Amino acid sequence: MGAIRNYRQIKDGNRETVAFSTASGGWVDARVLAANTAEVHTVPTGANYVLVTVTGNTWVNVGAAAAVASADVTNGAGSVLVVNTLPRMFALNGAATVGIIAPAIQTACLEFYS
Repeated sequence: MGAIRNYRQIKDGNRETVAFSTASGGWVDARVLAANTAEVHTVPTGANYVLVTVTGNTWVNVGAAAAVASADVTNGAGSVLVVNTLPRMFALNGAATVGIIAPAIQTACLEFYS
């Protein structure tokens, strides 16, 4: 089992993030998602961020079960869409779980950082 990776942002002269830097190795989990089956993944101790990479459209909700958007959500509780062409970093803000769901069979990679 790996350790939580160190994470830092590299900023340009305008204080805009231009890259991410991590130590090699670390805590990486993978989930094989069944179609339309919500899964809740436990955040490892010491993690502050998670980078989610997926093989297709997948919804993520930090700290709660995720749901595929099938109607309007206007109360702030919606899940975030992650597409396979763009990994997405989430701040965990003390959350103990990450909810994840996909409308079709997908694989998700969750990389945890301190």
